Amino acid sequence: MKTRNASMKLIAMVIAVVIATAVWTIWGANRAEAIIAIFVPTDSFGVGRGQTARLNVLNRGEEEIVTYWSFLDAEGTVLREAARVPIGPGHTMSFDLNGDAHDHLRDAFGRIQLRAVVSALRADTKNLGVNVEVFDNDTGKTTFALGATGPNGNL
Repeated sequence: MKTRNASMKLIAMVIAVVIATAVWTIWGANRAEAIIAIFVPTDSFGVGRGQTARLNVLNRGEEEIVTYWSFLDAEGTVLREAARVPIGPGHTMSFDLNGDAHDHLRDAFGRIQLRAVVSALRADTKNLGVNVEVFDNDTGKTTFALGATGPNGNL
């Protein structure tokens, strides 16, 4: 009787270990896949008085992309950011930073040096379009546009 109970306990423990290993393997693979992120930075650009920087993010793919974006100053301090912004297939989202709200950062010429960074979970860079435009607050006229640079210098 003791031998039978010991055998049953051993079989139960082996089954439990196999199930735990299978669950850990499956959960671990999905978890690792979820943290793959792509970072798309722009080059540095300047914003003068009366100007706004607009970060445009386009999803060229066929699946929703969840993005994280931020505007940083020349020192790398985050000035504005948003996390977990979903962008549907074929859609564009725009995010603005009004330079007039950050007068304390201006240099002697009245400019603020910025850069923008977009990251996306499990996205392919060929499906992610990123650019920045700077426009006049009064007229809405675009002063210039800047494309993002990917890992190979292009996107």
